[in-house]
Amino acid sequence: MNDLISVIVPVYNVEKYLRKCVESIVNQTYTNLEIILVNDGSSDSSALICDMVAEEDSRIKVIHQKNGGLSAARNAGLNISNGKYVSFIDSDDYLEAVFYEMLFRLMRKYNSDIVQCNFKRVYESDTKDINALQRSHDAPVFVLNSREALYNLFNENYVQTVISCNKLYKKELFNNIRFPIGKLHEDEFTTYKLLYASKKTVVTTEELYCYLQRSGSITQSDFSHKRLDAIEAYSEQISFYEEKELQEMKKKASIWLENILRRYMNSLLKSNLINKEELFDYLQKKYKDNFHLFKNAVRKNNAKYIIIHIIKYSPKSVLKSFLKLKNY
Repeated sequence: MNDLISVIVPVYNVEKYLRKCVESIVNQTYTNLEIILVNDGSSDSSALICDMVAEEDSRIKVIHQKNGGLSAARNAGLNISNGKYVSFIDSDDYLEAVFYEMLFRLMRKYNSDIVQCNFKRVYESDTKDINALQRSHDAPVFVLNSREALYNLFNENYVQTVISCNKLYKKELFNNIRFPIGKLHEDEFTTYKLLYASKKTVVTTEELYCYLQRSGSITQSDFSHKRLDAIEAYSEQISFYEEKELQEMKKKASIWLENILRRYMNSLLKSNLINKEELFDYLQKKYKDNFHLFKNAVRKNNAKYIIIHIIKYSPKSVLKSFLKLKNY
């Protein structure tokens, strides 16, 4: 019951939050941890903080590298990790003290490849002691095979399922899988492959991961060109499900891609970007190129079937009408 867990923490310009994150890992009730801080070219004092906390705890290792993005930092940590299990923690978030103890116990109890907990959204103004947060000990637990876990990607708890940071993995899952360097939406490029490779995934509804909501973070930023990586991610998923003959998953990913394209076109109509017409034309072309997927995915839903046809031929007028009706 004392296997080594490698905890990989990409670090980039988070001097305000880094110590709290590291303290929440160092103070875990499960202590056999290898804590790998990957300083990804920070320009603030984050690099200095990494070195200081490493002097305070022998379990902490530090990598300093040129800025390559979140995926490059995670991959760098994976490449030197020694644990039988691995997890990824964002450096502005923090954990409840029993995070690893509870996830590891579930991993061993069910002999699973992945264990996932729920997260709670927290804010900079929160003053609660992270070691005294309330939790239940009878939260529901679900045991899923690989297909059931994939299906769970597209349920109402999608965010909890797709993100990497609320999970504990058997490291062997990453033997042939790495995060895509230079891409946003890195989890959308990766999580489905890990779920498919796993024989068993355990999900607890316990909220053990504290997900900080702060201005200036990647997930809170305005629309940008890099957001278009999500289109590539779901296009790759659709091809993957086609190859594996997972037609229901292909259908769900197609609907998700349609929603993304429509949402991005909506965002562009409301934005002040100089080149928004060029981007809108790109999104419209992607919509038309993938229309056969959307049509097949919603064939039995008459209302949706009509809407996607209208959007295909007149996206701006339709979306502008939606915006007006919703008082955007």
